[in-house]
Amino acid sequence: MNEEFLDILNQSWDHLLEDSTVDADKYIMIMDQLIEESDSSVIPINYDERVEYIKAQPTRYHARVQLRELIDEFIKKYAVWKVKQA
Repeated sequence: MNEEFLDILNQSWDHLLEDSTVDADKYIMIMDQLIEESDSSVIPINYDERVEYIKAQPTRYHARVQLRELIDEFIKKYAVWKVKQA
């Protein structure tokens, strides 16, 4: 299941900046589930505050930039955690 989620997170992020109808909740839900299955080392800095900002203004350009940066940071931290688990 983790691999399926990571495939969704790893897709091209160009559309996040251009499409104001992107479902941010879908990506946040995926990250939340992966966080539950791993540990706190994969949680990006200020995760809760950033998620609140994104959810409060999901169609704003800066919220989409924040979502893209949050996903990038999460993927990097999750990859480090996975390597340590091997």
